[in-house]
Amino acid sequence: MRIALSVAFLLIASPLAGQRRAPPLGPRLCSSSDSSYFHGTGLADREGWYGKHLRAMQEPALCAKPGVEVYRFLWLRTFHNPITVRIQRLDDHYRLTGKQLSGAGGYEPGKLVRDTTIELSAEQVVQVKDLIDQSGYWSMAADSSFGYDGSQWILEVVSDGGYRVVDRWTPGYDGKRSTYRTLCLRMVALSGLTPDSTWIY
Repeated sequence: MRIALSVAFLLIASPLAGQRRAPPLGPRLCSSSDSSYFHGTGLADREGWYGKHLRAMQEPALCAKPGVEVYRFLWLRTFHNPITVRIQRLDDHYRLTGKQLSGAGGYEPGKLVRDTTIELSAEQVVQVKDLIDQSGYWSMAADSSFGYDGSQWILEVVSDGGYRVVDRWTPGYDGKRSTYRTLCLRMVALSGLTPDSTWIY
C-alpha cells in the first residue's frame, strides 16, 4: 500500500505527468483507387488547391498505417515559392526531405527546383516533437479558413496508426499560434530552405 502511494505521488509530482503525446485522431486510409491527399479530412475542400502543389512536388499521400511515423509541413505563401518539409522515421533514424517549387502558393505550382534530403539527429527530432506538443497541435481543429493574400501553414502527422492535419492561415506571434509558427519554421530551417525574413508570412 505504501509503495502504491509513493508511485502515485511521483506520477502527480512529475513535471512530465499529463504531457504524454496524444495519438492523432481519425483514420485516413488510402487505396489504389484514391490518389487524393485530403479526401476524408477537414481539408477535403482544399484538395484541388493544396493537392496540385503536393503533386508538383511529387509528394506521397499520407495515410494512417501502423508503424508509420511522418510529419509534413506544406507552406503555401500567396506570392512566393511553395515549400514542403517531410520528416519520416526509417527504422532507427529519421530522414528529412525538403522541396521547393518555382511557382507561387496562391497561383500555379511551377516546377520542382529544390529537393534536399538530410538525416536528422535524435536531438533535432525531439525538438520538433516537443514543439508539436507545446503548440497544442493535438487538440487543434483542422480549420481550413483563409484570408486575403497571406499564407497557408498545413501540418500533417501520421503516428500511432492515426492521421491528423491542421491548417492555419498566416499564424501570428501570440499564444499557441506563435508556437505553431515556430514549429513550422523550425522544420523549414532544418531543411535549409528558409527564405529571406522579408518573405516569411
